[in-house]
Amino acid sequence: MQTRGLVGELRLLAMAGAVIAATLDLEAPVQRLDPRLDAALRWMEAHCRDHPPLATAARIAGFAPTVFHRRFTAAIGSTPRAWLEARRLDEARRLLRQPDASVQAVAAACGYANPFHFSRVMRRRLGLSPSQVREQRGP
Repeated sequence: MQTRGLVGELRLLAMAGAVIAATLDLEAPVQRLDPRLDAALRWMEAHCRDHPPLATAARIAGFAPTVFHRRFTAAIGSTPRAWLEARRLDEARRLLRQPDASVQAVAAACGYANPFHFSRVMRRRLGLSPSQVREQRGP
C-alpha cells in the first residue's frame, strides 16, 4: 500500500515539475534582434525566391559581407544561405500540399529552375521527396 502511494506521489511530482519547466520556458526573456539584421532579414524573406545577393542584404544591414555573415550566423543560428534555402523549402512544402500544384510549378515558384535539382535539395534537406511531402498532413 505504501509503495502504491509513493508511485502516485512521484508521478504527481513529475507532472508538477513538467508544468513548472513549461512555465519557465514561456517566461524566458526574448532576445531582440539587431534592427539592422532585422531589416536585412525582412528583405531576404521578401526576396527569397529570387536568389537575393547576400551582398545586398549586407548593404541593407549596413555591414561588410563578412561581418554580415558572421553576425547573421551568430544571431539566427544558421548561415544566410542555409536560412534562405530553408525559407524556400518551407514555401515549397506549403505549395506542394495544394492538390493542383505540379512539382515543376512548385520548383519554379520557389526559385528552382530545375525540378530535378529541387527534388534532390528537398530529399537532402528534409529526407523526403516532393511527392512524400505532398502526402503528409499538417504544417
